[in-house]
Parts: sequence; structure tokens; C-alpha cells
Amino acid sequence: MRYRLGLVRPSGPVRIKRRHHAYWRSYVYGTLFSTRLANADVDLQAPVQRVLDSHRYILGEEVAAFEREYANYLGVEYCVGVANGTDAINIALRAVGVTSSDCVLATANAGFYSSASILQIGAC
Repeated sequence: MRYRLGLVRPSGPVRIKRRHHAYWRSYVYGTLFSTRLANADVDLQAPVQRVLDSHRYILGEEVAAFEREYANYLGVEYCVGVANGTDAINIALRAVGVTSSDCVLATANAGFYSSASILQIGAC
């Protein structure tokens, strides 16, 4: 029995046996960070329930409060919550001054979202 890696959990260190490489790698990387443990002391259900009860999913008071708190956490003046990654890419392109007269290069495996944002702005 050969141990390759020791992880530290709140309950103490845990040893992981090396097995088939692909299985071992996914098993190890899957346990390095646990969102359940990281957010153990955070009440996430109450804010989500308030948003659901208010029926204001966009531009509501909770979203504005989140944007203020997140901007404060990051140490920046503003934070903008968006609906999806395409909107985020679109805003980022506009923020750096991309216009319809510009040509934007994207990698072949960038996915449709980058291309859709570039086309939405009108850039080639």
C-alpha cells in the first residue's frame, strides 16, 4: 500500500491511495476543495428564499445589495451582476472600447458565447 498524497480536512488528515491515474486524479482534485465545508457557516437559504418570495430576480434590492457587498469585498467601486456569460463578455468587450469597426480574434475552441458577443457588438 503506497500513499501519494495527504489532504487536510477539518476532521484531520486523510490519505489517498494511488490507483488508476484518471480515477485517482479526478478523485484527488474533486476533494481538494469542498463548497459544502467552505460555506458551512453561511446561511444561503434565507437570501435565496427572499429573492424567490419577492419575484424580483433582476434589478431587485437583493441584487443591488449583492453588487455593493461584492464590490466592497473586491475593493473596487462598482460591480455589475449579469444574467450569463455572454452578457459578461459583451460588457467586457464594450468596456475596453470594441466597436463595429474593430476586428476581434477568438480561439477556435472559445465556444459560441464569445462569437455571439462579438457579433452582437457588430465587430468582425
